[in-house]
Order: sequence, then structure tokens, then C-alpha cells
Amino acid sequence: MNTKTNQFRHRKKIIIEPEIVNHVNYKLLIEMGLILWTVLFSSGLLRFMGIALILVTFQFNYILNWIEELQLKNCHSVKDLALRMIVCYQIKNLLVEEAEKERALWNLAVNGRILIPFVNVYIAYENHRFKGKVEIELTHTFTQMLSDDLFVNQLNSALQNVAEGLRAKSHEFNKTGNSVIFELEDTTIDDQIEISSVNNLINVGGGGVVLDASHEFDWNKIHHGIVSGVTGAGKSTLIEYMVANAMLNDYEIVIIDPKQSDLSLIKNSRKVKVAWECEDIMKLLEDTLAEMKEVQRSYHQNPEGKLKQHLIVIDELAALKAMVNKEQQKRLDEIMKQIALLGRQLKFHLLLGMQQANANNVPTEIREQMGLRVLLGNSTEAARKFLFPDDDIQVESENKLGQGILSINGSVAEKFQAPLIKVNLIELINEKLLKVK
Repeated sequence: MNTKTNQFRHRKKIIIEPEIVNHVNYKLLIEMGLILWTVLFSSGLLRFMGIALILVTFQFNYILNWIEELQLKNCHSVKDLALRMIVCYQIKNLLVEEAEKERALWNLAVNGRILIPFVNVYIAYENHRFKGKVEIELTHTFTQMLSDDLFVNQLNSALQNVAEGLRAKSHEFNKTGNSVIFELEDTTIDDQIEISSVNNLINVGGGGVVLDASHEFDWNKIHHGIVSGVTGAGKSTLIEYMVANAMLNDYEIVIIDPKQSDLSLIKNSRKVKVAWECEDIMKLLEDTLAEMKEVQRSYHQNPEGKLKQHLIVIDELAALKAMVNKEQQKRLDEIMKQIALLGRQLKFHLLLGMQQANANNVPTEIREQMGLRVLLGNSTEAARKFLFPDDDIQVESENKLGQGILSINGSVAEKFQAPLIKVNLIELINEKLLKVK
């Protein structure tokens, strides 16, 4: 390496003998404890004694390495210092463990020893979020390992021990080629909105639907949607939220609920039609299709006429298909296909809900019409590939209530947090229906 540009050259190398490699953790932990005690919990003579003990216990050059690695010149708080120490410890611990696993590396070590790369930690906690980067020195022993995607996954696992949501999103070589830099991001979501009253719901409605502080959609632009999520992920609550928004914005609504969940508790009225028995479901869908075709004829005769908004909700689609016979399954797919294709212009919006999104439940030609695609909970790779076939998904949904990934009108899939609902949406909808003459 070029000595003029190698920022690591002046530092004293940490050398760990194979037979004492496991002891590196104790050395790092003791050092961290001494430094934190000196900075946080001591003053005057005690602080002086702490500094003296650090210098005696660890070589002065080693302490200078820590000052370099923790980037103290750019450290603005004790909290950031503690955070950087913990991150540095986790990364060095990971490097030692990985070197120990790769027995072939012993032949590359000097005199049977491992030379642990230097680590620069630039990380801070500002505005309730983590940000920063980690820079790891490239050595002959570790170069290939640091460039491996497997190491990135292991690094992310180590970072999770520091803070939930802290991840390395990308890595690249620095300009001089003597280190690799991992950019860190905070993947926790703090954009959740709260619905605690009818007024909240009306305010965030406004003709569209707000999902969180960063994501909203308008049915007239996305046309149709699909919500998939495992049991307990919040799928039904999110669908109820969309139905309540539609109700407050004067939509005419059709609800298909074969499992007779909370949606089946919504009262039938002039504005809302609900069905859960197999024969009633098929009849209601046929009636809805006939109504849409009548609207189409009227629209052709008077293109300037105002069209009413319709929302057709089919929850637990897989369960519905299991209830009906093969002939009815075929007819069900045909009805959904016609609504998906013709409803775009006629303001008939289709919303599908299910636990597992796949081609058996949703034919590909129907999926392609879905402008909103939501995947909640800890989903499978197959489900992600089905809903987001054109995306190289870099984020994964998590098994947390209401948290998932979404795409709006073909956008790259992103994390989002469904609204926190503190009102009974079914009661709210039924109260609204009582006022409808």
C-alpha cells in the first residue's frame, strides 16, 4: 500500500495469537469498561487514576488506536462515544470469530498469528435515528471476506445487538483502496400515524388513504389493491381502515367475507352490501358485475356524467376459493378479471385480502392491475417475488403488527407502518350507516 495515502499505516497492529484468540473479547470488554468508567462515573483524582490504569493496562499506542477508531474528534456526546465503542467491539469480535472459522487463513498469517484489521466508526444518534458508517482496513487475510455478502449479513446481525433496525445497507472501497466502507442506515419506522377518533379518520381520508407519514394513495390513481399478510400481521385491521375511509368518502361498498371475521359485522344497507355464505357471495358478485356493466353503458352514452365511487372488498380470497366448486372458481376469477380491467375507467375499485399471495389465488393478469401492493408481517420469499416481481427486494417485512412493505403504482418496494387504530372501526362504520337515509 502507498504509505502516503494509507491512513492505517501509522497505527500499531493488534496481533492475536491463535491459542489466545478467544481472549480478545475480554481485552476489549475491559478496555471499554475502563474508558466508560473514566468518562462517565469519575472525576478529579479518580479520573486521573482511571486514565493511568488504562495507560498501564494497555499500551499507549493501543489507546491512540482507539481514539482513531472511535473518531473522537467528530464525537459530540458521551452517548455517541458509548455507541461507537459498542459497535467497534461487535465488529472486532465478528472479525476474530470469522478468522477463527477460516482455518485456511492461518497459513496466510504472520508466524501463525492473526492481524486484526483496524476499524473506524463514524456513528451518531440524532433526531431519534442512527446514522453513520463503518470503515474496515483491508488486509491480505480479510480482503475476500469483507467483500462477501455473507459478511454483510453477519455484520447486520452484529449491529442488531447494538440497536434494532441498525443495518449496513451498502459497501464500497475507499479512494485509496486500503479499506472498505459500510454505509449504515436506521431501518426502524417512526412514520406511524394514529387514528384515535372519527375526526382523525376524516382528516387523513380527504378522498385518498394515508398509510403512514411517507405513503398515501388515491383509489382513482392506483385503481385496485391487494393486501397480503400472515395471521396476526394486521391485514384485517388495515382493510377495515380502508373500508372506513371509503365509507366516510361516500363510496358504495361491497364486502365479501367468507370467514365471517369482523368485516361480516358491518350492516347491510343501501351503501354497503355484505355476504359471507357461498351462494350469497356469488350472487352479490354477479350483481356487482351487472351494475358495473350498466354504469359502462350509461358512461358511453354520457361521458361527462359523474361516476360514483365503488369499492369491492374480497377478504380471505384463498378461503373463498376453497369453499366453491371448480366451476364457481373459474367464474370468480372471470368476475375479478372483468372488474380489474373495466373498473379502472368506471371507478370500481377491487381490494383483495389474503394470507398468502400466489398465482393460485390471484391470476397474473389480475395481479398486473393492482396499483397498490401491500405485504405485512414476516413473509416468504415466494410471496415477495409474486407481489414485487420486478424488484430486487432489499428490505424484508418483519413479524411486527402492522409493519410490512408496499409498492404504489409500480414504485420500488419500501417499508411502511400501517396506522395505529385506537377506535372500533366496525362500530364507526355502522354508526355512519345509521345516518344514511
